[in-house]
Amino acid sequence: MKKMRVKWLILCMTVVMALLFLQEDRVQAAQSKLMHISTGKVTIEEGKKWYIDLQNVPLGAKVKGISNDEQVATWKDGIIYGVKSGTTSIVVKVSYQEQNKKKTKKYPIKVTVIPPREKGMLQADTQEKYVYLRTAQNLTWVDEDSPYESPVKFQFAVSADNRILSSSVQSGDENIIAAQNVHVYNALYDSELTAYVKGAGTTALTFRDKYKKEYEVQVHVLPYENPIKSIKITNLENGVDLAHKLDQRADYAGEQQRGLTFTKKTKRPQVSVTAADGWIITGGYVDAYWGSYQKFTNVNAVDWQFRMKGTAAKGFSDLFLVVNLQNKLTGATQSVSLGYYPYE
Repeated sequence: MKKMRVKWLILCMTVVMALLFLQEDRVQAAQSKLMHISTGKVTIEEGKKWYIDLQNVPLGAKVKGISNDEQVATWKDGIIYGVKSGTTSIVVKVSYQEQNKKKTKKYPIKVTVIPPREKGMLQADTQEKYVYLRTAQNLTWVDEDSPYESPVKFQFAVSADNRILSSSVQSGDENIIAAQNVHVYNALYDSELTAYVKGAGTTALTFRDKYKKEYEVQVHVLPYENPIKSIKITNLENGVDLAHKLDQRADYAGEQQRGLTFTKKTKRPQVSVTAADGWIITGGYVDAYWGSYQKFTNVNAVDWQFRMKGTAAKGFSDLFLVVNLQNKLTGATQSVSLGYYPYE
């Protein structure tokens, strides 16, 4: 009788152990699915370190980091060390057991190591920039939600402990750029100053950093000029040249903002654009009601032609075309548009 009890006890313990093992295996499997790494891209100064956080790592897993170039960056115990300026990648390997099988997950991290930044110093990408107004008339106000926005951006490389003080930004001429329309974005190793202009002329933007050092950049706001010599789309508004519609402002949505219409059903309408003297087309995109969306980059041409996808129905007006251009002399950019966004 005692032997039977012992056998049943052993059997019960075996079943319990098996169930516990099965439950643990299920937990491991569920946990491994949730496993992720905190970042896939790191920028770090020489001599600095960056902690990598691996979450939901299965119990008993082994984590190893392998650098493709240890002269640039190394890995040790979950920490990336910046060694020398350059770019490399570190692959984090997590090895673990799941359902009696050995599994491995790999997480690549792109690592950029930069020279040490001088404490208390902001390094600007340029000291002056040019920007064009988007309308022939000066604006009474402008912000990032305005259809006439004319933003100009300055990038600053900074040390990890420095930044632009937003409250210190001042404009030399509020009629050209209002200080309230200047926005500051601070990240770990760079800061960005974005100003929305409202009038033509030249003004200075001044500001301070965390260490109260003063800086100044110049903004040249140029009067609006039509950067398009010719723009036609097959059967859109009878296929006429619409360039003159952009003489006063950088956008045209048809008479009384009712959009632009096709006078007949048109399969794959052709878009033909020619830049005005001194301008070059850099890219653009077209979005149409029938589901045609095409984006173009690196066009870099005076004349630009392409055919839209799909078929435009007669009388429909939901079409939005944007052309991006750059002035060869000033380097300033301008974007013009025809029609209105079809999903607004």
